[in-house]
Amino acid sequence: MDLHSTERAADSFQQPVTAAEIRALCRRSLGADVRVTAATEIGVGTYNSTYRLDLERLDLEREAPVVLRIAPTPARQSPAARDAMRNEYAAAPFLAPLGLLVPRILAADFTHQLIDRDYMVQTLLAGVPASTGLTVIPFS
Repeated sequence: MDLHSTERAADSFQQPVTAAEIRALCRRSLGADVRVTAATEIGVGTYNSTYRLDLERLDLEREAPVVLRIAPTPARQSPAARDAMRNEYAAAPFLAPLGLLVPRILAADFTHQLIDRDYMVQTLLAGVPASTGLTVIPFS
């Protein structure tokens, strides 16, 4: 796997994961027949560590890329923020009427069995991140 993580200080809030951890998370979430060919950290997230994953099946059939979002370790989060990803997961059915405007959750794991962090795998939406594509209009 080709892994590209953002370099950060050891004490920074967001922390990268290893290639072995990404492979384990994907094996559990997407199945043993899916292989991660590349993982690139997307630098637009301000809370979770977020990776674009390029995938292929063992029969070498290319899969659509997905997004892996990994919450910070509980020790790095404030008590009020520890359930942020879980709340997002719980709210997903209420966003379903928005259809293709929101990513679909393919898998979520809050057990901390593989890593001491919550994580979700979601579909990758086409386009640019809202943080770069939207213009903020100040209130007057």
